[in-house]
Amino acid sequence: MSTRGVEAEKALKSYSPRIFSLFVRYLGRYFAKNFTAVRVLNPGLPTIEAHRPVIFYGNHVGWWDPILYLLLIARLTPHHRGFGPIDENALKKYGFLRRVGLFPVAQDTARGAVQFLATSRRILQERNTSLWMTPQGEFSDPRARPIIFKAGIAHLAREVPGLVFVPVAVEYTFWTERRPECLVAFGAPFEAPGEQNRSVDEWRKVLEENLEERMNDLTAAAIHRDSTEFDELVRGSTGISYPYDAWRWLKALAKGEQFSSAHRSK
Repeated sequence: MSTRGVEAEKALKSYSPRIFSLFVRYLGRYFAKNFTAVRVLNPGLPTIEAHRPVIFYGNHVGWWDPILYLLLIARLTPHHRGFGPIDENALKKYGFLRRVGLFPVAQDTARGAVQFLATSRRILQERNTSLWMTPQGEFSDPRARPIIFKAGIAHLAREVPGLVFVPVAVEYTFWTERRPECLVAFGAPFEAPGEQNRSVDEWRKVLEENLEERMNDLTAAAIHRDSTEFDELVRGSTGISYPYDAWRWLKALAKGEQFSSAHRSK
């Protein structure tokens, strides 16, 4: 077996359902502590035919993205094993991430590109698995346009028959509370026939445009600030500060009103 093949098998064998389950339970509490809420824009996760190879791909806003994906995998696709690439130097630092589905890629090298494609193709051969990735390869503001992808994901579109793509738009933004909102929007799935009917650059443009469209939808919803447009995946804490909230509680008590710690209630 080639070195690339060994890495692909290692990614599959390293995955531990038990460690994944324990880790995402921790992530639920971690997101609740750091965000007002994790919200998914309606209509939510689209229906995907069972046993199809799937890639969820999104914009790369910041450090939170990989662990947000793990949370989404656990809450929204519990019957799938989700995998994703991560810089090999980061994985050396946080080796346990192998156990929850992340596999190493040497960033910005020919070796890394070959490594990514070989591992991704092998994972997509397995039933009930999916890939989650941020093809920009670097952090980018969600309002920046155009978004530019690295070529790896477009190569997979040409090479994997029946591959389904689902865009995932992400924003971290402040509304009315002290903590930010974590906002997610899934786009409609679309299929790559796995044929040489489009060039890599053409496929890359298709993938970029589909994600940009959903990012624009999410930005509009974020500006609107209407939580009823979203499903709440994780509920965090509200409130401004203990002294301020205590004073508001006393005022509500004196008036016989019900107290809400939310800065602005609808």
